[in-house]
Amino acid sequence: MRSLRTILHLIRNPRSGENLGQKIARNAFWLTAGDVLNRLLKAALIVFITRTLPVSEYGAFSFSLNLLSLTFITADFGISNVLQRKFSEKEDKEYFSTSFVIKVMLLVVAILITTVAVKLSDPRITAIAFILILMMAFDVLKGFFLVIPSSQNRMDKTAIANTIETAVTVLVGFLILFKFPSARTLAWAYSLGAFVSLLFTLWSVRNYFKDFFAFVKKPLMKTIVAAGWPLALGGMAWGLMNTTDSLILGWLKGLELVAFYNAAAKIPQFLGPIGGIIIGATFPSLVLTLKNPETHRRLFERINELLFSITIPIAAGGLIVATPLVVKLYGANYKPAAFVLGLLILNLVQTAISFFLAQLIFVHNHQKKSLSYISLGWVLNIALCFALIPVYGMTGAALASLLSQNLIFLSHVHFVRKTYGLNIFYGELIKPFVAASVMVAALLLIGAGQGPVLFTIPFGAMIYGIILLALKPKVLTDLKNIWKPAYPQALPPIQPL
Repeated sequence: MRSLRTILHLIRNPRSGENLGQKIARNAFWLTAGDVLNRLLKAALIVFITRTLPVSEYGAFSFSLNLLSLTFITADFGISNVLQRKFSEKEDKEYFSTSFVIKVMLLVVAILITTVAVKLSDPRITAIAFILILMMAFDVLKGFFLVIPSSQNRMDKTAIANTIETAVTVLVGFLILFKFPSARTLAWAYSLGAFVSLLFTLWSVRNYFKDFFAFVKKPLMKTIVAAGWPLALGGMAWGLMNTTDSLILGWLKGLELVAFYNAAAKIPQFLGPIGGIIIGATFPSLVLTLKNPETHRRLFERINELLFSITIPIAAGGLIVATPLVVKLYGANYKPAAFVLGLLILNLVQTAISFFLAQLIFVHNHQKKSLSYISLGWVLNIALCFALIPVYGMTGAALASLLSQNLIFLSHVHFVRKTYGLNIFYGELIKPFVAASVMVAALLLIGAGQGPVLFTIPFGAMIYGIILLALKPKVLTDLKNIWKPAYPQALPPIQPL
């Protein structure tokens, strides 16, 4: 009980002298809790919306939201990531103020582009889209200011801000959609949620606004934009690659196969944030430890081991339970998607590691290299789609995705090993592979490929956990030591301005 009280105290009350492991654990807790809660709230709202709004109204809202998600890509251009890296190393008022001015200019450009796009689109979405522009603008500003607590390892403020937005949106949505069931009403609920969340965020960073515009430096703008544009283009290329295979499949083979393919793809996409939470929780610490090579290397290895330990059993188990899982989620009509899921689930391992390595490369300010690898993977994906889909259909699309992601993965692995002397594959990784192999054997013995997934998934997780604990991986030892003062210290904590 005493250990539990200690853990809860550290989660709620971050200390200036806490060690590196405690910072990462607290960040991971808040990001996980926030993500789970937000997903549950959003799921409840989506179920309510689909049962309340006419199909045409919900379609107009979804189209508007997707359109704005595309046009507002220009509102960031990697500026927030660059600022987070800078603040994780050292707080800089000039960097902060100058980044904000750039952000506002990009936001204005995004609004203008969105206005033109809306005018050229279906007239039925015009009113909805202009309301959602407010939501997108509030979200862009909120995301920018949340860089400050995130860089200080205060992911609790990030989780609270995001949860406030979702909670207000859901509450207002439930209340007013009963009386006024329309897409416009829903858009106002989304905008109000974003506005309230922005107010909380501004209040939490209020101490940073003193003499704010006095620190704007025009010469610094070029430096910030130069560091940010590779991140922006890399993110766009990665996002486009996630939709390219589906689009080309639809053009060449029809919409029915797209339905099967997207149904299969949504499962690994749903599991993707697992790696994102770990990477997000450790990013500030990766920056802080740059000046301490040994601590930096050890942190890199533990993140690498943790990502492999989580994604390998999911991918291995996914291969076994693909068919019953697809049937359970979507019904027997979607059984053809099971084989595609078996291929796409393998991407979970390499995409998680690739994203981690891309963040590591960004920490070292070599993001242009990562951009080149992601862009090359996207080009390969397009070429393979046109080569394989006509022959193999949606299996060809899955193979194109798998092979192009593999190119990105191997390119990042090679660069990190050659440039930083950090190896991705080493002896410690044998342990999760062994544990996953035993798990697969156990699942095959009980006929998991045809059995109920509500039993086989927990059973497989239990077998994997028992074997992994028996092998005593270093990452679990370090997790146990998080709450002990013997854990290696990071650099001195950053003092507030």
